[in-house]
Amino acid sequence: MKREIPILLQFHDLLIHGTAYARNDHTSNEPPSKFAVTVEGFFDSEIEYVQGLWVCSNIDVPELVQCIGEYLRREWKKLPQVAE
Repeated sequence: MKREIPILLQFHDLLIHGTAYARNDHTSNEPPSKFAVTVEGFFDSEIEYVQGLWVCSNIDVPELVQCIGEYLRREWKKLPQVAE
């Protein structure tokens, strides 16, 4: 089951709107370390949690990557729990 997280957040004066998906094989209730992220009009890429930081090769603004990553972790925890 593909789990989707809508993205709607404010980053400084920029409104970020898009969608993120966890890998199909991620069935844990804990947030995954990698998401496929599409932000409308901005980028379509993967964001990954590596050694305590969120990274994305398509975004040159580390603060924005951290903002999106932490948002996704918070929103993941709000999703309905799956049976493990």
